[in-house]
Amino acid sequence: MDEEKERVSFSFLNDWPVRRFQIIGLATIVAVLLFASARSMFEVLPFTNYLGFALLPLIVLVPGAAILRVLRIHDIGFSKATFYSLALGIMLIMVMGGGLNVLHYTSSIQSPFSLPLICTTYSAILAILLMAVGSRDSDYSPTRQSASMSIELLLTMAFAVLLPFVVVTGTTLAGYWGDRSIIYYALVAICAAPLIVFAKNTKSYEILILSLSLSLLLHRGLMTNYLMGYDVFSEYYTAYTSTANGFWDVFRPFGANTAMSMTTLAPMLTNLTSIQTIELLKIAFPILFSFAGLAVYKIVEGQLGSRPALVATMIFIGYQAFYALMVQLTKQQMAEIFLLLFFMSALDTSIIRRYRRAFVVVGLFGIVVSHYALAYIAIGLVVGFVALNALWHLVVKIKEKYLGLDTRPLHKWFIGTVWSWLREQRRAQIISLDIAIIFLAIFYIWFSVTASGMMLQYGENVDRYVGPTTGSSGSGQFLLYQMDALEFLLIDYGNVLHNVEKYLVVLAQAICVIGVIYAIRRFGSLNSPTVGREFVLFGALAAMIIVGCYTIPRLSYSFYFARFFHVTFLLISGFFPLGIYALVKIFRRTNPHGLDVVKHLRKDRVVLGICSMFLILFLLFNSGTIYHAIGGYSNSFALDPGTSWSTYSDSDVMTGKWLAVSEHRGNYAATVDWHRFPLFGGVGAPVDHLQYQWTQNQTDKLMYLSSWNVQMGWGVSSNRNGSSLQSYTPLSDILSQVDNRTEVVFSTGGGAKVVYIPSMEPETNPVGPPFSTYEETPIYVLSGLALATTAAGIISIISRGRRRKSI
Repeated sequence: MDEEKERVSFSFLNDWPVRRFQIIGLATIVAVLLFASARSMFEVLPFTNYLGFALLPLIVLVPGAAILRVLRIHDIGFSKATFYSLALGIMLIMVMGGGLNVLHYTSSIQSPFSLPLICTTYSAILAILLMAVGSRDSDYSPTRQSASMSIELLLTMAFAVLLPFVVVTGTTLAGYWGDRSIIYYALVAICAAPLIVFAKNTKSYEILILSLSLSLLLHRGLMTNYLMGYDVFSEYYTAYTSTANGFWDVFRPFGANTAMSMTTLAPMLTNLTSIQTIELLKIAFPILFSFAGLAVYKIVEGQLGSRPALVATMIFIGYQAFYALMVQLTKQQMAEIFLLLFFMSALDTSIIRRYRRAFVVVGLFGIVVSHYALAYIAIGLVVGFVALNALWHLVVKIKEKYLGLDTRPLHKWFIGTVWSWLREQRRAQIISLDIAIIFLAIFYIWFSVTASGMMLQYGENVDRYVGPTTGSSGSGQFLLYQMDALEFLLIDYGNVLHNVEKYLVVLAQAICVIGVIYAIRRFGSLNSPTVGREFVLFGALAAMIIVGCYTIPRLSYSFYFARFFHVTFLLISGFFPLGIYALVKIFRRTNPHGLDVVKHLRKDRVVLGICSMFLILFLLFNSGTIYHAIGGYSNSFALDPGTSWSTYSDSDVMTGKWLAVSEHRGNYAATVDWHRFPLFGGVGAPVDHLQYQWTQNQTDKLMYLSSWNVQMGWGVSSNRNGSSLQSYTPLSDILSQVDNRTEVVFSTGGGAKVVYIPSMEPETNPVGPPFSTYEETPIYVLSGLALATTAAGIISIISRGRRRKSI
């Protein structure tokens, strides 16, 4: 038996004896109905939220596990079964909500999202699934699982369980302006986690990965009592509106209104668990999303083994977008669960082909109905995969023709090649041409109907969603922000140390791409039955997207470069250890591992050591821990309250809600700085962006100042200066245009406040300073990296040629 296998194995719900599973299913039904009855009879129940969070895993996982049992899917491992059950359970609840919503349009039930109807429907469907399990799976006999506990495993589990509690304690004690010491020490522990790749006796990485993922998500998400970020407020408004109205207005033209993750899943879970919309998006969704890291681990483990999989997962969750960006993209959190269901199903040979294809379709459907941006990206992945697969097949056939293995005439060879590809599509491929056609049909139909078809034209109206139209490419003027991935690389972040982070990200991407190239060139000699063509093709697609983000105008800008980086790391991080292996191999006189690359990659302590050291640096810089350690400014609000971002104290929220009331605001427009305006999307109040250059139109207005604006005395205003769209300046520089004449209209006492700017002719500022400045160093770094890579390739070719001659 391979020593990479888990020493300890537990049975998930799909592998329990049938009677025991049915008991837990019935207990879930009884708990849901009793909880709903209690909430109906009593307006206030103690510990309601805690009970809801306790019920959440059962409500989601039990139906998903029941589907696995109905399909007679067993013995695929605890972690994989958990993730499949999670994705299928979320999909079932989401579709259940969509089915109930049909009643609003086809019957006299105006509010189908009501507590009695939702809980009754959920219980009835779960009961039907339990009966189906009894019928379909009654003859299942579970295999006996090993569950011996070693000291190493107990210590790993203790650390894994303790870490999220430490993070929650740290965020609670820190508050908005408090001491961040506990969070800092928790992050230090997280950054040291890659050293575990050297722990020979630690084989059960899953619980550790889940703990690290959850801790990273919570250390940002719990820093305030409210939501944070940008998109999350439109998502909150959509989810809250559907829950409060009791139905989903399918045709309302609003971007987030296309996402069933907000319009049906959120109301369903709120009614089933009593977790309110804010806590649902702030805590419950991130808890569910934390399983994404576990899914990446299991996918890569199935291809390369446990230690390379741990390295890949740490790259995925270590990149700051996983916890800094995703905490504000709650609909994308659900969409990524379905993306991983699609990815895992395409590679998982432990499940029969027809179920894998069914799960692929479920995953693609889930992406479409959860998040329009990821749905557009998924088009590229699916169509690109089919195209690359066809190209791979063609190259194989050309090689056979070139080597004389196929002696047919050219026209017969061509017809035979096309026919064999079609036959392979029909009989062997998981992601085949028909799947791509089905996906494109689902995409078109869904976005033609929901939100009155507005998101079907997203590509044509991208500036409306992600940036101002002034100076866009439509005017013939190129601006650097339209290639925001390249702009990210060129921005000077203040000093050499703060610029290291971007170089580490680019280096990680480059090493992953090298790993993909190595896997393609050496695919036949990897000598591993576990590494599939599909895995390599997904890596190639991700590599192409990464290169495109830096070189194709408006590609990364369309959905934001960090989102692309995050999604590509999901697909390509498994190639990071292979990339390191390929680079190390150049400097070895002989190849000590022969042709058995994958097997020895799992034990190569030089490669794993380099990976471990890189990951520590990667985590230290991406999390901002290194900056806090040396006493400098941090790019993380979780460590430095002076960092400007879309975060809100209790005072900010109270003041924002006051300003949202039309009776308080009157006929006056309100202006808000760039990092604070998303709050008003959550409370449904229209506001204007704070401008750096004022005319009379910017006076006779109300101005919202958050506690951060008041405390720090700075603000982010809209301002065009070259490629910069904002300026970051002291508020006094802006208010000096009206001689600082302001009148406090509302204040929470030392925190946020609303001031009135009287009508007057201001002394307009000149163009303000650019938000970002740029450096030339990346040009030299990239040039050097390209030269070094080319040189390494040449050296590799020459050395390989010499070795062949010596043989």
